[in-house]
Amino acid sequence: MNATGVTVPAGPESSRASAPVVYAVDVRTGRSREVFAVREDGLNVVPGLGR
Repeated sequence: MNATGVTVPAGPESSRASAPVVYAVDVRTGRSREVFAVREDGLNVVPGLGR
C-alpha cells in the first residue's frame, strides 16, 4: 500500500459467516481500514499480495 502500510486478507472461521475482507493496516499505528470484500468468483486484484 505504501511505506508503512500492508495489505491483509481476513476470512471467517466458518464458511457460513460473511465473505472474506481485505484490509489496509498501518504497521506504525495499527490502524486499519477495509479495502474491499472478496468476490465469490475469485477474480480479485490485491496490491502486494501474491498467489
